[in-house]
Amino acid sequence: MHLTGHEIDHITENSVVLSDGTELEADIIVACTGYNISKSLSTFELIGRNGVDARKVWNDDGITAYKTVMIRDCPNFFLIAGPNCATGHSSVELACENCAAYFERIAPKILSGAYKSVCVKTKAYYDWFNEIQGELKNAVFGTPFGGCYSWYASDSYNPTTYPYSQIFYWWDMRHPKWDDFDVETDPNYLSQDSKLKQS
Repeated sequence: MHLTGHEIDHITENSVVLSDGTELEADIIVACTGYNISKSLSTFELIGRNGVDARKVWNDDGITAYKTVMIRDCPNFFLIAGPNCATGHSSVELACENCAAYFERIAPKILSGAYKSVCVKTKAYYDWFNEIQGELKNAVFGTPFGGCYSWYASDSYNPTTYPYSQIFYWWDMRHPKWDDFDVETDPNYLSQDSKLKQS
């Protein structure tokens, strides 16, 4: 491990570039943000399709991610331990595993070339937000004054806590609802079976 006090200037395809110009090769980048969830989630710039700025979406509409992993208008972008994945009654490692399991079910279609992109539909994104916020209003972590004051919630909504059990979270993340996605296919893609038939 090498600890540095330099800030990150920018990220390239294969590296992290620090403010002093040092370039560090990276296969995986882990952002450790501490406990100011709302602030930490809205500090990075993420520009999706049609120039949509995810930070502006979150500032205007509230911080959320469909099924805790997908932001609207951000194709092929998946969060691990994103908004509303914490449960308060189980380990965050299990929540991370659930997010990874969801990604694991969708990514092969993108990586194989069958799909050019997968993005949550805008309606599904907002339906999810409204559903979980409605559920969380009845939960102990629903609001700062709803029973248990904590860093989980702001004055108006809860961007942190998952509203259901970890058992449901485990099951739900292993069964993606494909109707909730905008899928762009590649018309030139040939499945492995088709390739074998042609050869």
